[in-house]
Order: sequence, then C-alpha cells, then structure tokens
Amino acid sequence: MGPILRLLSVFLWIVLGSYANAQIHQPPQPTAPDRQTTGDTPPSPLTPPNQGGMGQGPSGMPAMPMGGQCPMCEAMMQKELMVFPWLVGGGAVLGILITIALALLVVLEIQWIRLWTLRLKAEKTKVPP
Repeated sequence: MGPILRLLSVFLWIVLGSYANAQIHQPPQPTAPDRQTTGDTPPSPLTPPNQGGMGQGPSGMPAMPMGGQCPMCEAMMQKELMVFPWLVGGGAVLGILITIALALLVVLEIQWIRLWTLRLKAEKTKVPP
C-alpha cells in the first residue's frame, strides 16, 4: 500500500505545484480604458445625478465606474479557464486509478476464492491419523 500512496502523493504534488505556478506566472491582462472614466463622451442629460453625497451612490457606498469591476471578473474567469483542463485531467487520472484498484481487488478476490477452494478440498481428502 505504501508505493501506491507515495505515487498518489507525488501526483497530487505535481498537479498542485503546476496550479500554483500557473497562478504566479500569469501575465497581467491589459484592460481597455472605460469611456466614462476617460471623458471622451459628455454625460447624457437623461442620466439622473447621484442621490448620495460627493462620490457616493444611492446606497451610501462609494461610486464605482462602470468598468471598475469588469476587469477583475475577467481576470478571475481567465484563471478559472486556465485551471479547468488541469482539473479535468486530474479527475480523469484519479478515475483511472480507482478503476485499476477495483479491477485488482476483483482479481485478488478470485484468487482468494480459488486458494480456499483448494485448501478445503485438500482437508476433505486428507485422512485423519
């Protein structure tokens, strides 16, 4: 059982290490400037003014530009998409290992049954002294 656990721990170490390296070495994503923050277009007269104080939205929280959260969400989605093939590959390898373990367990059970059948036959044919 020791070599199997050692092999599994090495495999997990490799997968988690590659995941950590993918997180560390990811180049920064360039973002397009937001039209509202650059001042290219004048504000529309139909948009209502802020309900709160200076720089605050209607709920009292600081106002965030329209594109303020979008780059962060895109970066998170890119990280998730980069990790997805590793997760699928790790799941497939784990499934294969479990299938092999179950097949070996079935073979072991069959061998065990054969051994005990031979032992019981030998006991029956053995003449007591």
